[in-house]
Amino acid sequence: MIFIYHSAISQNSNKKIIGIVLDSLSNQPLPYATIQLTNTALKINTIADGSGNYIFKKLAKGDYEITVSYVGYKTKKALVSVGETEQISAPKLSLSLENINLKEVKIRASKPLFTEESGKTIVNVAESVMANAGTIVDVLKYAPSLQISENSIRIRGKEAIILIDGRQTNVSGESLEGILNSMPSNSIEKIELISNPGAKYDATGKAVINIRTLKMKNLGTTGTWTAGIGTGRLPRTNGGLLLNYKTPKLSLVGNYNYQFTQQYIDLEATRTLKNTLGTSFLDTDFDNRKRTIQFLKLGLDYSLTSRTTVGVLFQADQNSRGRNANGATEISNQGRLDSVITLRTQGKALYQNLNGNLFLKHTFKQKGRELALDADYGYYHTDFQEAINNQFFNAGRLINYRPALEVNIPWQQPIQIQSLRGTYNYPTQKGIIESGFQLRRTDVNTDFSYQQQTDGKWTTDPQKSFVYDYTETVNAAYVNYSAKAKKLDYQLGLRLEDSHAQGQTQNRTKANQQDYLQLFPSASFQYTPSDTNQFSLSYSRKITRPNYTTLNDQITYWSPYRLTIGNPALKPTIVTNVELSYLYMKTWSLVLSYTGKRNDVTTVIFPRNNVNIFQIQNMTIEHLLGIDVSYRKSISKSWQTTSGLMLYQVRSHLGNIQGLDFRIGNSIYPYTNHFLTFKNNWKADIIAYYISPQVLGIYKISPFYQVDISVQKSLFDKLGELRVSITDLFNTLKLGQDYKTISQYGFNRRKPETRFLQLTFNYRFGNNNIKVRDRKIGIDKESSRIDKNQ
Repeated sequence: MIFIYHSAISQNSNKKIIGIVLDSLSNQPLPYATIQLTNTALKINTIADGSGNYIFKKLAKGDYEITVSYVGYKTKKALVSVGETEQISAPKLSLSLENINLKEVKIRASKPLFTEESGKTIVNVAESVMANAGTIVDVLKYAPSLQISENSIRIRGKEAIILIDGRQTNVSGESLEGILNSMPSNSIEKIELISNPGAKYDATGKAVINIRTLKMKNLGTTGTWTAGIGTGRLPRTNGGLLLNYKTPKLSLVGNYNYQFTQQYIDLEATRTLKNTLGTSFLDTDFDNRKRTIQFLKLGLDYSLTSRTTVGVLFQADQNSRGRNANGATEISNQGRLDSVITLRTQGKALYQNLNGNLFLKHTFKQKGRELALDADYGYYHTDFQEAINNQFFNAGRLINYRPALEVNIPWQQPIQIQSLRGTYNYPTQKGIIESGFQLRRTDVNTDFSYQQQTDGKWTTDPQKSFVYDYTETVNAAYVNYSAKAKKLDYQLGLRLEDSHAQGQTQNRTKANQQDYLQLFPSASFQYTPSDTNQFSLSYSRKITRPNYTTLNDQITYWSPYRLTIGNPALKPTIVTNVELSYLYMKTWSLVLSYTGKRNDVTTVIFPRNNVNIFQIQNMTIEHLLGIDVSYRKSISKSWQTTSGLMLYQVRSHLGNIQGLDFRIGNSIYPYTNHFLTFKNNWKADIIAYYISPQVLGIYKISPFYQVDISVQKSLFDKLGELRVSITDLFNTLKLGQDYKTISQYGFNRRKPETRFLQLTFNYRFGNNNIKVRDRKIGIDKESSRIDKNQ
């Protein structure tokens, strides 16, 4: 009888109950909730999936009770009757929040602050005390082998480009600095420092800093707002808002940042001609600049299926700069003052940039296999105008020996960049093959006018004015293979680029055409014989193209005796990089590096009728040898340091520019960074570095040093951070250049305002577990060639 009873029950146990668990406020699914099904005969437990759905199978007819529980929410129950229908839908269970006091659980991350991985140094921000260290710029200051100077970031002496989640940002110079200064460090997972990037990166010939943002893992809304105020001689402000929203299929991100800065630049330059009179010129200039930067980003990602995602991204930034400068040029012969020219400059510049991106990404069932397509469009517009008034006096500044010279220089430069990119990754039995292509077209139009006032009327000088059109197409494809053989990790890559560039004036009297088809190989090897020793070797061949603003005859007028002229005949620079490194105990690092540059560029000074002409020209070849020793250690629970010493030797073959051919120079760069934590959520950090004299091109650079210090306090249960910082504490950052050519010698001294007191407050709101994927425009490598610092 027992056997017959159970046989009958099993034949009728084919019913199903399905349901979903929701948040009562947002009406969004609660993933991984615990569900229990009971009646008089059984008790079954299950877990909801990531979308809040659950299912109970092989049930018999009868009445059941469903109990749902979720951490932080009130438990809820519901009754379900199973009849003749094969599948029953349970009522939607919406849970409400409940205040539950949980015991504190402390979890300490075991991952070190710095790690080495496949030819790159990883700064693990999210697992370290740097997670709330202020902004991205504050974190980058602590990275080993990194040099942050005015509008420039370098890794082991090589200029670096900034990428966010694998794609470069679409701004440069002060615009980029403003955006990075407004992004809180708690939105960063890690930062990758790649001094010798492989074939999958654009062949820019530069180092790479890749900032990886935190990824979204829960549903809902989160955000961070930032507000700051600072002062040097004049006040400055900044603010920003970052919002993220996610549903099971949709992700939205919005970001707006604002920054207003005021800064002075004090300039002094002298030069002496090697003529019979020993004519000398002393230029002084005090330049006061106001700059307003606004940045807006809107992004949307939508999951068509669990493996296919499409998205759209829009970015816009506006950089408005006003300039008011007063200066003078003192002219002397045989050591006696002969005459004085005073200069008053008023100018304004407006840089407006728009970028759009469409993308599709598909991941296959096979782990690591994925396909991605990106279409990008960028429009960059520069509107520049300066009015300069020159007055000519005798030595006593009392008598005008010639009429005033008034010059007006308006110019516009719209740039359009169109790009289509694709990547395909395919795992093999022993490694993974990464491949991709890019089709890119750039159109640049420069309308430059040189106007001079005569008898109260403005006239345009046709000899100094021009319209210049420049078109560049670059088609590229690459393949990269990475694998591991026992204790050896290696990557082999090859990139092919087919480039066509042509520039010509409106009347087609001047033209510059360059075409080439080149291969850019790369390779890296990392051998780890034990936990205490690691050896690495890397090689790459790259190309660096000149900025668009230098590829024409544009004139920057400083005074009647000092001009800067563009050079449409500039050639791209071919760069070869080799690095050998050793890591001991994950603490001490030694890197030997070599960089060879063919057709590298340098600023050249040559006289023309007593007028100093500054122009960028190609050198023959340059060799850079480097030794980098760094120490990265948590000295105690409350004290971490990154300190090091970099030694460089630069050997330049100038090609007999102004009587100079072979130049050699050595430089030393010691640095030490310290991060301290105290009780009651207080933190402090100190950064100090020194750069010794160095030789670059025709110039000998004077030494300088800088010390930064900051203190911060966590507030509102660590949701807020109040930070006070002082940059260039001792006001020591002074930039000096000495030079000596076949026709003259002189020096330039430039003192920008660098000592600022800054107060910044960041506040996070929403679900703290929410992390969002950040995408960036794919044509940004080209936008970095647009000069936004004039």
